[in-house]
Amino acid sequence: MNLFSGDANIPLQEAWSLLWGGVVENTSWSYIMEERLLRTINAALSGGALAFSGLVLQSFFRNPLAGPGVLGVSSGASVGVAAGILATGFVAEWTGLFSQYALGAIGAFSVLVVLIILNKWIKGVTLLVIGLMISFFASSFVNLLLNLANDAQTRRYVEWGFGSFSSVSHETFGWYALVLIAVILFGIFYFPKLLNAWVYGEQQVIASGFSLSRGRLMIVLTLGILITLVTLQCGPVSFIGIAVPQLIRLLFKSVHHLVLLIASFVGGALIAVLADFILRNAGLPLPLNAITALFGAPVIIFVIIRSSKKQIGI
Repeated sequence: MNLFSGDANIPLQEAWSLLWGGVVENTSWSYIMEERLLRTINAALSGGALAFSGLVLQSFFRNPLAGPGVLGVSSGASVGVAAGILATGFVAEWTGLFSQYALGAIGAFSVLVVLIILNKWIKGVTLLVIGLMISFFASSFVNLLLNLANDAQTRRYVEWGFGSFSSVSHETFGWYALVLIAVILFGIFYFPKLLNAWVYGEQQVIASGFSLSRGRLMIVLTLGILITLVTLQCGPVSFIGIAVPQLIRLLFKSVHHLVLLIASFVGGALIAVLADFILRNAGLPLPLNAITALFGAPVIIFVIIRSSKKQIGI
């Protein structure tokens, strides 16, 4: 659906033929299909990676409301990107996409490290509040940088901040997809047994033969890479990372993380492609996060109400 529908509707038979290398009469359709195919693959991989990361974060912090956006990890990456785009002086001399990627990675990893250190002493809702405070701090810092930027730089950052799956570079997308897939496959191989033990506490992790320090390190590295890459590629996409894992838990009724991780990736991919489909066919210049919020916000409200009822025994 996402390939043959849009501003220019391509007949299903023609779209299918183009997918398999066929030739059609309207040559412009091949260019449209190529752009849509890359955009759809980008949405699937990025949405899947966000949902995958959200599930790991929720299990690691043992909190159903943990996620890349809520805990401030995406905000940390946003500060780095803002510095790469907007700041003057030293950063202005360190130009190009490399500066955005490097500084965005530093921002995301810094927040993750802080959260994991704090997780030794602070649990539950308090940690989420700290994550939100980190997000507010990051937003304040971005606003300071915006005051130093010119109109073109500000517009560039604002457009990136809306979130989009359309910003696909033919030169770099192959590497982006390859790294994302490799990291996710590593997570599917390494995380299930670790997370199965982690949800029962750190003593269970040790009893299962895992090292706490190594487990934390692997989680930091894996999620840092995933969240940083997706945030830099697509902007700070909201709600997918926190809402999809909750839907997966409700649908599958499983506690085994191999099932949950794979299902979360597939669910995140489907929701992201659906959001992109709605966005391209809405006929209005809507930001991506406006679509994901329509899906994600009700899910989060439901999770909060459900958790509250359990606590009071209803």
